[in-house]
Amino acid sequence: GTETNQGSLFGEDSDDALVMEPPLPKVEPWGQLEQLAKEKEVVGFYISGHPLDEYKLEIQHLCRNTLADLSDLKPLEGKEINVAGIVTDVQHRTSKTGKPFGTFLLEDYIGSFEFILFGEDYIKFKNYLSPNFFLLIKGRVQLRFNQPGNLEFKILKIDLLSELKEKAFSSIKLKVGASDVNLEFIDRIENIITNYPGKCSIEITVEDKNENMQVKMFSKTKKVAISTELMHDLNKLAGIECELK
Repeated sequence: GTETNQGSLFGEDSDDALVMEPPLPKVEPWGQLEQLAKEKEVVGFYISGHPLDEYKLEIQHLCRNTLADLSDLKPLEGKEINVAGIVTDVQHRTSKTGKPFGTFLLEDYIGSFEFILFGEDYIKFKNYLSPNFFLLIKGRVQLRFNQPGNLEFKILKIDLLSELKEKAFSSIKLKVGASDVNLEFIDRIENIITNYPGKCSIEITVEDKNENMQVKMFSKTKKVAISTELMHDLNKLAGIECELK
């Protein structure tokens, strides 16, 4: 019989063939925001956090309302309110009469809301209409012009949350029971404060409920930067209450 050639595709014996794997392309690791966006795209929600987590404290401090509240404006009539979120969709368009206008979708922890900007408002705020911008929006709930009974959320001011982060807080107040104060406790508070240097003043109130007395102390030398990490470290201390101003 005739011998068949059992050589590989490459003309060598299969035992000797050396197949080189192509090198993987070098890519930058995803940033936090990009990773979260991909998670939402694939599974429909964020897995490893929320894009707004970086501004959670500021949002809690500056906003009493969520975007979901804007779906029913009646209880808010006549009020000025703040809402915050991440811009997830933007459209720059032109009306039938040739006038530019824009829409943008803002998303917070609970839901989303689509805003529409016309005329002067569009010109004034259009630079904020950009995907992945983190915004704080101040607006007034009022009657629409020439439309009795029809309410609108009129945008008065838009700020970037990153710009507000520095200015959101001016001080932190700590309240602690006299029975919890010992050398170890003082040491731990001092360490925490030293780890987060910043511009916010610190006020500590020591309270003795049995004697119905309290002593307020201000730190003259140390100031802190308010952050989620700082609050997390402080909240680990037993018997302490924190208030941001």
